[in-house]
Amino acid sequence: MQFTKSFCLILTLMSINLSAHISDRVDGHAPIGVMADHTHNKGEMMASYRIMQMDMEGIINGSDDMSTEELFNNSNYMMAPVNMKMMMQMAGIMYAPSDDWTFVVMIPYTSNDMSMQSKGSMSSMDMGMSMDSMDMNHGMSSSGATMSRDSNGLGDISLSGLRKLFETEDERLLVSLGLVLPTGSETESFNGTRLAYPMQLGTGSFRFKPGITYSAYEEEFSYGAQAIVDHALNTNDQGYKVGDKYLVNLWGSYTLTEELSASLRYEYQKKNRISGMDEQINSMMMPAGNPANSGGEKHSLFTGMNYKPNNFLKGHRVAFEIGIPIKQTSDGPQMKDNYIFVLGWQKAWKQN
Repeated sequence: MQFTKSFCLILTLMSINLSAHISDRVDGHAPIGVMADHTHNKGEMMASYRIMQMDMEGIINGSDDMSTEELFNNSNYMMAPVNMKMMMQMAGIMYAPSDDWTFVVMIPYTSNDMSMQSKGSMSSMDMGMSMDSMDMNHGMSSSGATMSRDSNGLGDISLSGLRKLFETEDERLLVSLGLVLPTGSETESFNGTRLAYPMQLGTGSFRFKPGITYSAYEEEFSYGAQAIVDHALNTNDQGYKVGDKYLVNLWGSYTLTEELSASLRYEYQKKNRISGMDEQINSMMMPAGNPANSGGEKHSLFTGMNYKPNNFLKGHRVAFEIGIPIKQTSDGPQMKDNYIFVLGWQKAWKQN
């Protein structure tokens, strides 16, 4: 009986030491673009801040590139997207009330900027309608005027609980249960005209985000896999519901030094179409205003680095990733991804 108690105590102490060993590794966290990838021990907290910049340029229809002229010649749309930049700043806080559960709050601030081009044959009435919703830029192209519009503000806040299923010397498995709150605006407008769906800051719906993450660690190498579903629970006040999203991440990291690791990550995203529609958004003005053009799939490849200093900045982590699409398909004409860049900082500490 005494032997059994002693053996259990040894296993408990080993588990605590091994858990600390994994957390102390420079690759103990997934690449910075992966969320909900790790938990903390009882009493620990972590603050984080991320900046994510996505650049989109040109048009894709299905799996084929489409020019502005092709869009105008093969549809009734009066405007075509040229370029869009989306930047999200994400502040987060994690707290572990026990060794098994870690709770997370993520607060995003989103900025969108889209430039577009009008059809050369637009009538003065059509041009007036577009000018009500867009700022005219300086130039004129062969197809018509170039215009731009932006939106910025608080996005949808996320609340999550991470449950550690098991953790050993060289592997970890956890599940996440997330609830996304409709705190971002889905009624962004300019001069009384509602902006297209991608320009909105929030979805207007409560969303359920369950996920599962597995990580494994070798002496100088680690790898992991993650799957997350993002499901809207209700139709918003504007009459539509965003489509379900499915996310899969696969990554590997190599430890260059005790303070520095390099990573390679594959990401798959599938997004279903919007159901319903916002009657205030003109679905015939441009492709982004048509809910039928809101679904698609993306395969992307990311490379990045994690830095965890052991000097006076001990306890801080700084990381970045840059990614490019390797394959993209869309339901109807949409903007084509160009690149995404993520820069992040993390700091963990233990409550007294």
